Amino acid sequence: NWHPHTVKVMNMLQKQFKQTDEVSYNAISGVTSGRKVGRRTAAGVFFEVLQLKTWDFIEVNQEGPYGDISVSQGRRFNEGVPAGQEA
Repeated sequence: NWHPHTVKVMNMLQKQFKQTDEVSYNAISGVTSGRKVGRRTAAGVFFEVLQLKTWDFIEVNQEGPYGDISVSQGRRFNEGVPAGQEA
């Protein structure tokens, strides 16, 4: 079963990927929006990104230590959230 937070991040990524092929972690977590993002929120989004990567829904890349992480569609991305798990 998918956790509601995983579903939320996946839904956000689906919307973003309609406009672009790659999204930054900072954009996903809200860091680049100019609003203050708490450590808990940033860590939670990071965890969900790792979960989606583990399941091959997304690919991640980081150029160097402490750099932004780019997120792109993985081989299973188009499967979407399983039926009955939607937010």
